[in-house]
Amino acid sequence: MGLSRGDANDDDEVFGEPWPCAVGWSERRLPARALNVWEALRGDAPLPSVSSLESATMAEFADHSLLLGSPTHQAPPSILRISPELAQICDGSEQSLDHHEPVSDTVLSMVWRSYDEVISTSAPVHFEAECVNAQNIAMVYRGSLLPFSNHGPSVDRVLCVLTWKELADRLTTEQLQNEIAMALSPLHREL
Repeated sequence: MGLSRGDANDDDEVFGEPWPCAVGWSERRLPARALNVWEALRGDAPLPSVSSLESATMAEFADHSLLLGSPTHQAPPSILRISPELAQICDGSEQSLDHHEPVSDTVLSMVWRSYDEVISTSAPVHFEAECVNAQNIAMVYRGSLLPFSNHGPSVDRVLCVLTWKELADRLTTEQLQNEIAMALSPLHREL
């Protein structure tokens, strides 16, 4: 029996025990669900309509999203809407966000860079980034940027759906790894 989850011949057990939940799996599901909804809303059109952003199917992403737009694609995007929780995680408060020039090496700077790619390709873009937030906490962010249009193939709005979690510091990580190794060592000896 192999230990990699992706092999077709693997059993659903490790050392006689069920596989544990995949680490980080829930953080990846929300952006993936957003992409699936985006694809369903698009149908046969080049891009989903901006009006579909107000649909009930998009409500699931409201607490983890920000909406970007620019009157011209030459200007930097503006944040048209951001959830209060996401604003707090990004910069401390919804009112203090500078909508045009995010500080480098922040999640908003990652979103801005991905925004340019969405505009140039008219296609969804996904990213994963580690950044230190406004509270000086190391975080990992996963996001999908999804383009929407008022008319045909031109991108008029970009919805960014983000998930985040705090990263453990080095000492905590080492302690956890040691505890896992000690817990698994009796299982290895039984083989």
